[in-house]
Amino acid sequence: MKMKEEKKLFSNAFYLFLDLFSINLFSLFYVLTMWKFLPPEEYGIVATATNFSLLVSNICFLGFGTANAKLISEYHQKKQFDKISALLKFSLIVSSILFLFFLAAISFFYLSFPSIFKLPFDSFVLALISIFLIIIYGISGSLLYGLQNMKKYFVSDAVSYFLKFLLTFLLFFLGFGYMGALIPFTLSYIIGFFIRFEKKWFFSSNSVDKKFILKNYALPAFFMGIFSLFINNSQYAILTFVQNPEATGIFGTALTASFVITLIPNIFSASLFPIISQLSVVKGKEQKQSYLTSLITRYILLFFIPSVLVFSIFPKELVLFFAGERYIKSSEFLPILTLASTLFGLGNFFLTCLYGIKKTEVARNISLFFTFLFLSLAIPLTSLFSSWGLSLAYFLSMLFYLISTSIFVKKFLKVRDLAKPLIKIIFASIVFTFLLLSSKIFFFNIYLKLSIFTVSCLIYFLILIPLNFYQEEEVRILNYLGRRTPFFKDFFFKLASFLSKWVEKSKS
Repeated sequence: MKMKEEKKLFSNAFYLFLDLFSINLFSLFYVLTMWKFLPPEEYGIVATATNFSLLVSNICFLGFGTANAKLISEYHQKKQFDKISALLKFSLIVSSILFLFFLAAISFFYLSFPSIFKLPFDSFVLALISIFLIIIYGISGSLLYGLQNMKKYFVSDAVSYFLKFLLTFLLFFLGFGYMGALIPFTLSYIIGFFIRFEKKWFFSSNSVDKKFILKNYALPAFFMGIFSLFINNSQYAILTFVQNPEATGIFGTALTASFVITLIPNIFSASLFPIISQLSVVKGKEQKQSYLTSLITRYILLFFIPSVLVFSIFPKELVLFFAGERYIKSSEFLPILTLASTLFGLGNFFLTCLYGIKKTEVARNISLFFTFLFLSLAIPLTSLFSSWGLSLAYFLSMLFYLISTSIFVKKFLKVRDLAKPLIKIIFASIVFTFLLLSSKIFFFNIYLKLSIFTVSCLIYFLILIPLNFYQEEEVRILNYLGRRTPFFKDFFFKLASFLSKWVEKSKS
């Protein structure tokens, strides 16, 4: 099935891959710099302050980040440009009011009970400033995202995250300590906002149905966001409160490393969301939405399974390579956190699909239930078993989360049966596992291990060719990459030609 939506999906995925790659790369450099320069207790301060800012700012969004992206896609499809401006102004006003409320409340509690926060005053002040900057950065990003201007979206992120890393590196050399990481964190959002800002979209005489948007889109997205934020960020606060910043630094290292694996579904989910939202207002939407959801699920499984195997087989090596000996204890938690993050990533993709096809109340109810479930498990288990209890709570919550979201997606979308491609992926993964274990047992040189890992990845994808895993979509993707990357066009075009022969054989 050839569709213009499929072509747009490839384009979105291309720039969002670059976007998330640059974000994760420079974020990794940012974290690596802290691991090399800061002791665990100071890294714990930075982790707590930054994640506190992200948590509160996303509460202040009240779901408008996702709601804007969804509705702007629809308004743009119907050429209702004045409504885009009205929606942006409305979301900015609501978020600013909430920010002022939280600013007053949090400041009061910090000054009254500073021991509860366990943060130095200077880090607390920067955390508060960052909240508002994250809000305006996010709202301006939702505009670009809804318009599917993924190229500018990528540039703004790449520049701001690179400068965050670079400034942190320079300030550490000047002896700034943990403030050397928090100051660039704050400045990066100012820089990114000025790149993203487009004045013309914030002036309009039109209006939108505010009550309808709040009830049917913003609030359901808010609860979806709260769930993700509690999963991504509240763990630091829970562990710091129950234990101490050092325990948070150790656990946070493993959690940060495990979140890398969610890059795969995040790229595909972000690529699909504005398209599946846009399709909500066109004819024949169900068939196209189901097709695209099936396609993306297949790709997520293709990349997810070998990624989990790598993180599970080489936890100590990964921690030593990226963080160093001081954080080696975090390797104990990496396998279970990686598996849990995998379940979370795939479940998040399904939840995004439900919201995109206008099943916003279902998405809201799932998010509310699993936020409650995670907190109900996390607080007592962390009190009893510290970091291990928190890891277990995370895993169990994500297991049931994936099961629930997949059931509802299957109910509302006619997703293809993925049993056959999954069996083929598992078979290739068994060979991949054998090769990885062999390198772990028989080779101790890090460069040899990396070489064997590279060859193992190549073999994994090659095994799937005679198994007839690849289809016409993969041929079109390779041709698209050939057109987009002039320096590698010959490679991608030849690979597409080779793969097309196997696709034709599998049909005959």
